[in-house]
Amino acid sequence: VSTQSTWGLVNGDIIHMSSSMNMIFEVQDLAVASPATVSRCGMIYMEPEALGWRALFHSWMAILPEYIRTNEKASELIKTLMEWLVDPALEFTKKHCKKTIAPVNDLTVVCGMLKLYRTFIEDFKPEGSQSLQPAEGDESGDRDIQMWLEGYFLFSMIWSIGAIVDNPGRVSLDRWLRAEIGQPIQEDKGQSTAANKKKKKKKKKKS
Repeated sequence: VSTQSTWGLVNGDIIHMSSSMNMIFEVQDLAVASPATVSRCGMIYMEPEALGWRALFHSWMAILPEYIRTNEKASELIKTLMEWLVDPALEFTKKHCKKTIAPVNDLTVVCGMLKLYRTFIEDFKPEGSQSLQPAEGDESGDRDIQMWLEGYFLFSMIWSIGAIVDNPGRVSLDRWLRAEIGQPIQEDKGQSTAANKKKKKKKKKKS
């Protein structure tokens, strides 16, 4: 960037801009920016946490295959799942779990989750079909779509948000998530065995 409103590219080309033109660049950092570039540009710095995961999610939704975006029930279900579980799960891991990877921000975790989720739902289209729309009046088709989208979502969330916490944290997150979605909580075999041993010791002491 020069004071003559010209932009020099790496390959030597020069772009001339008129007085009515403005350019906006979004960069991760200024590690390779020269002092001249910084001094001629207006800088706006935003913390990743300030953006939140919703902006990333909206961009992710916009690039999903058309057969998913055009299915209102499928897209609404994905949005509902995100709003319902992502924030509480992130908050739970911050308060009740010890992370094995640090530092890691929420945006990075949700980005990994969405990438994993997309690998599943991109192959979700029924074979030989151009959409996810079930046949008219086919209620079982709607239920199948909901079941698979929910299952893939939970799998992706567990292997992203749950992947960065230690083993005790994963047990706690498992219990919280099961309670949140209304599933029975499975007792850890190791913990139940230890509890039974303590009970036996107490009975021996009393006898």
